[in-house]
Amino acid sequence: MSSVKREFIFSVFYTAVTKYSSIFLQLFITGVLSRLLSPDEFGVVAMAMVLIIFFSLLGDLGIAPAIIHNKNLTKEDINSIFSFSCIIGLVLTAIFFSSAHYIAAFYKKDILYNICCILSIHIFFNTANIVPNSLLQKNKEFRFLMFRQIIIQILSGIIGITFAYLDYGVYALLIYTISSSFMNLVVNYVRNPLKVVYPKKASIKKIINFSAFQFLSNLVIYFGRNLDKILVGKFFSSSSLAFYEKSYRLILLPVENLATVVSPVILPFFSEFQSDLNKIFHNYLKITRILAILSFPLSVLIYFTAKELTLIVFGVQWIPSIPILKILSWTISIQVISAASGAFFQSTGKIKLMFIITLINSFMGIACIFFGIFVLKTLEGLAYCLTLYFCITFFFSHYFLVEKGLENSYPTFLKNFIKPFLLAVVLFICEYTLSLILNEEMNVFLSFGLKTLLAIVVFTLYIWKNGGLNKLNLLFSKT
Repeated sequence: MSSVKREFIFSVFYTAVTKYSSIFLQLFITGVLSRLLSPDEFGVVAMAMVLIIFFSLLGDLGIAPAIIHNKNLTKEDINSIFSFSCIIGLVLTAIFFSSAHYIAAFYKKDILYNICCILSIHIFFNTANIVPNSLLQKNKEFRFLMFRQIIIQILSGIIGITFAYLDYGVYALLIYTISSSFMNLVVNYVRNPLKVVYPKKASIKKIINFSAFQFLSNLVIYFGRNLDKILVGKFFSSSSLAFYEKSYRLILLPVENLATVVSPVILPFFSEFQSDLNKIFHNYLKITRILAILSFPLSVLIYFTAKELTLIVFGVQWIPSIPILKILSWTISIQVISAASGAFFQSTGKIKLMFIITLINSFMGIACIFFGIFVLKTLEGLAYCLTLYFCITFFFSHYFLVEKGLENSYPTFLKNFIKPFLLAVVLFICEYTLSLILNEEMNVFLSFGLKTLLAIVVFTLYIWKNGGLNKLNLLFSKT
């Protein structure tokens, strides 16, 4: 096994351990907090977090992937870019703090004023973390990132649960969020100390072309992915937003923890042979095939276990989120595969093409969100519209990525998904049959266990028959 291949596999392994540990910890922490706090408390924080994410995005400016992609940055350049990001973070923190009153007035929630004032510091921590975090990825320190993520998640979870138990209510969620970003900043700085200097224009220019289109793409993606939450919070209620956000959060767990197992590793490795599009394409086929084998059956399983998952993780007060979760479960496989595509655009340096596609996709997404909220006027209707949107943009985006970005065959790409799709069909038939047999009043843990066991059996038979796991060894085979 070549050293590059070995390093890639170990990097994916460390990232996988990080992500899957995060799934367990996040579900556990959220489950405990969901029993100590009300849906309304979660909803009002979700209103603020949508805007916090936006301001954090403004602070990012596409700097992280630009640093990873650029191989010519000096230590002096890094210090200049870090100092520039800290200044941006301070400015955005001040703006958000000053906007707290207007945010509270927009949602007609007085408590949002205090929430936004407190959360404003989270923006600075996030922005200051961008450069040191990207350096850790660029240097392929995925083992360190694994331990850092797990330890900080445990500590911040303990802090958040403790304050929730002490009846701090909504403020327990704020302390949980801020403590995590603060500890990340401290650990990153200790690991990789950076100097605050006067930012040099020449250093910023080295990344500006790449980061500008990356930033614009991120900005467009933000509005496409968060407009629904903004409008639900405005035109429905904080409880409705909480039910919708919790359903979407469960859907994003496999998306973030399957695709992003490989996405952080793709850019630092594949950018090293960014001119060999044929090699990148064939490795892209192998990676998407593995993601499809994992995510297609997962969509089916979550559809049939939506009730059990909601009751086990969140409790009976979150039952209204079950129909939304069932509808959105069909987008899991599409989102998982699509989430990895951005790293391949970045690897080839075709950021402008990625921005154009992202812009078109977002217009379609906005149209679907408006139709769901203002025409159908239900959370379930919105979920159906989003499902349709993800299906359309999947085929549209990957056509341009494969044909224009990687200059290869789109039909070859689509053939990748025939067997995973058939696996999902077989599993659907098996799960549907089992659901007819099981009693509706059955214990949720037993029901979830039986449905999961069936999925594991079907999946294992597929792997055994097709040798799916052996395909992991092909990731760096010669094209």
